[in-house]
Amino acid sequence: MSSRAALLLWMCFADLFLYTVTSALPSSALSITKCVIIQYTNITCYWETTNLHPNNSSSYRLQINKTSCQSKNSFILVGVCETRGSNCSVQPIDSALHCFHADVLASTSNGFIRSPPFFFEGVNAVQLRPPQITHLRPSANRSECLEVIWRITESFPKKERVFIRLQMECTTHGQTRSQTVQAFPLEALQLCDLHPGSKYTVRLRVQDRRVQEHWSSWTSVETTTAERAPSAAPRIWKQIHPAGEAGKRRLTLHWKAVPWPEVNGVVISYSAWCHSQLDSSRWSCAVTNASKSFCVLFVSDHPCVCSLTAINSVGASPAAHIFIPAHTHTDELPPPQNISVTPLDETQLKVEWTASLNQSESGFMLQWTSVPHIGPSDLYWEPFNETARSFVVTGLLPGVPYNLSVVSLFGRRTGGEISAIAFTQEEAPSVGPQLTVLKISSSSVSLKWDPVPLEKLHGFIQHYSVLWSINGKEKSEQVDAGVCQMSLGGLTAGVYNISVKAHTAAGGAVGPWQMVAVGLEDVQVIPILLCALLLTFLILIIAVCMRVKPATHSKKSWDRSGLWPVIR
Repeated sequence: MSSRAALLLWMCFADLFLYTVTSALPSSALSITKCVIIQYTNITCYWETTNLHPNNSSSYRLQINKTSCQSKNSFILVGVCETRGSNCSVQPIDSALHCFHADVLASTSNGFIRSPPFFFEGVNAVQLRPPQITHLRPSANRSECLEVIWRITESFPKKERVFIRLQMECTTHGQTRSQTVQAFPLEALQLCDLHPGSKYTVRLRVQDRRVQEHWSSWTSVETTTAERAPSAAPRIWKQIHPAGEAGKRRLTLHWKAVPWPEVNGVVISYSAWCHSQLDSSRWSCAVTNASKSFCVLFVSDHPCVCSLTAINSVGASPAAHIFIPAHTHTDELPPPQNISVTPLDETQLKVEWTASLNQSESGFMLQWTSVPHIGPSDLYWEPFNETARSFVVTGLLPGVPYNLSVVSLFGRRTGGEISAIAFTQEEAPSVGPQLTVLKISSSSVSLKWDPVPLEKLHGFIQHYSVLWSINGKEKSEQVDAGVCQMSLGGLTAGVYNISVKAHTAAGGAVGPWQMVAVGLEDVQVIPILLCALLLTFLILIIAVCMRVKPATHSKKSWDRSGLWPVIR
C-alpha cells in the first residue's frame, strides 16, 4: 500500500473516531463565522462558541481543504493550525482562485466538538494588504491642496488590476472627506478644496471590488496644508478706565482669536493701534506673544478709533475696529431693560436679558468675571447679534461669586450695561463677621460687625445670628441680612462671650469671640473710693505730724545716760 493511500485511510479512521466521540456533543456550540484570505500569504478563520464556558476548552484545531468550485467532492488538504484563541491562520497558500472547506475541532474536558463545515469561494474572501503612503506634502502652488503618492504592496496580474480600488479619507477638525479611485495605473493624486494651514490626517485602504465585504486595514499619515494670510478679522472689545494725570486714559483692548478655518494657519502675533479723530496722535502696541488676548494703551481724552490685526507666517488679517468715545461724552445710550441669572449646575449659569425700550440695538456684549476682578486676563466676554436674549456660561466654579453684565451695542457706539452677581452653587462662608463693641452700659451692650467679603462669603447672606454666653448658658438672636449692628439689653452683671455668625443657604461661619464685662463698674467703685479715702487720711496725718514744733519756754535736760534729752 502506498504512503498516500495509507494517509487517506488514517484520516478516514480518525474522522470516524472523532465523529463517534463528538456525536454526543452539540456541534451548534461551535461555528465558524468568517474566513479571510491574504493573497499568497494565509487564510485566517474566525469562530465563536455558544453555551460553552471558555475554561472548558483546552485547544482548537482548524483544518482547511480546497476543492473544485463546480464539483465540491474532491478535497485537497491546504493546512492545519492549532490555537487556544478564537482564530487561527493556515499558511502559505498558492492562490485564492479555489473554493475552500474549513472546520474547527474543539478539545474540551467533556470531549470533542466539531463545527459544521464552512464552505467559501476564495475570490470572495480576499483581503488585500494595506497600501503604503510614500509621499504626502502640501502643494507647491496651491495652499488648499495636498499631493499624495502611494504604492500597492502586492503585485497583481495586469488583467486583475482593474478590480483593485483605493479609498482615501482626509480628516481635519472632525470633518472627514472620502473618495474612492482606481488604485492602478496612477499611484498619485492631488487632494484639493482643503483648508489652508490646517492639519490633515490622510488614510488609505484598498479592496478587490469583487469582494465587497473585505477592505484592507488603513494606512495613516498626518501633514499640514500651506498657510495663507487670515481671511477674517479677530473679534475686539474694550475696557475704558477713568482719566488719569495729564488727561490720559488707560485703555485695555481685548480680542478673540480668528476662528478656524478663516485663521488659515498659526497666528504668531497681533498688532493693535489707536488714532485720534481730532489730531494726528497715534498709540500702538505690538503683541509678539500670540497666547495673549489683551493689550494696554494710554490714550487721550479725545475720541479715537482702535484697530487690531492677527499675523501668521504669510501675512496679516483684515483689521478689526472699535470706537472709543471722548472722555466728556455724556450722550449715553440705554442699557438692556433687565437681566436674570439662573444656576444650571456646579459649572454653568444661564443669563437672560431683555432689550431696552424704544431702542434698536445692533447687538449685545455679555461680560463675566470672578469677584474680586483680578485683571485683564480675568475678563471673559461674548458678542451676540440683536436677536439674542440668552446664553449659557460654562466652565465656572462652585462657591465663587461672578459678576455678569450685558451691554447694549448700537452700531459702533456702546450703550450702558446692566449687571448681576451670581453663584453656580452656594457654599458656607469661609470666615465669620468681625465684631466691634461700640458701647457698654450697666445692663446692655451695643455691637457692630463688618460684612464678610463677597469672595469669602461663597453665597448670598440669608441672615446673621448674634451669639452670647455667660456661666455656661448660651443664647442667640437672629438678625436680618441687611442689619450690621444691634444692642443686647436686659443683661445681668457678668463677663459675656459674644460673636456673630453669618449664614448662607448652604451653612454658616462664626466670627471671632470677644469677652465683654457688663454691669461690673458699679461693684468696683466702692473699693476704689475706700482706697482713695484711706490714702487721703494718711496724707493728712503725715502733714499734721510734720507741722508740730517744741514750746519756747521749756528747758532741755539730759537723762543720766547723757543720750536722750528730757523736756520739762
